Amino acid sequence: MKEWDSRVVNSDKDWYELVTEVLKGMPELEGRREFILNHRLCRLIGMLPGIAGTTQPLRDGFTNLSLFLLSKHTPVKDVYDHKPQDDQDILRPLIPYCHFTGGDERILSRGMHLIAMVLLVDYKKNKESDLEHNRYNPLNSGQWDYVAIMDTLSMCVEDIDCPVMDDILSVEYVPFTTWALGA
Repeated sequence: MKEWDSRVVNSDKDWYELVTEVLKGMPELEGRREFILNHRLCRLIGMLPGIAGTTQPLRDGFTNLSLFLLSKHTPVKDVYDHKPQDDQDILRPLIPYCHFTGGDERILSRGMHLIAMVLLVDYKKNKESDLEHNRYNPLNSGQWDYVAIMDTLSMCVEDIDCPVMDDILSVEYVPFTTWALGA
């Protein structure tokens, strides 16, 4: 697969090719291809390096999307579960999915804050279920204040204009986006 042309970084063709490359290494997810292709968060994670103009958008996008899928659908996914030591910063749980070689720092920051918004909404949606199943949730532990963190994340995203990113996932669509992949 060749590197993306920066002019078509968000094209459906580029996205399809990236998912195809990732699934070569995860053939057990082939049956989830359409779901992954239509999952806005997956697309943002995979395409953010190209949107931000990193020097190796294919490698960065491949790495980030692969690790995100690995964290959701493998026997080792527990390694990626949120732990109390992740509470110090909303972006800390996202570290596995933020490998970038250069690129526009403002666009990368906007993208990571948008991804964090999805994570935070997911924690809110899962509060009761997490309590019932004895899963750690920083909102249940009182370590995170949903409103305060969401307000901060929203400001970080809305302060930086990026229509290409908004075409994939906008602030308005965050409440309708899931962190999980239907697992």
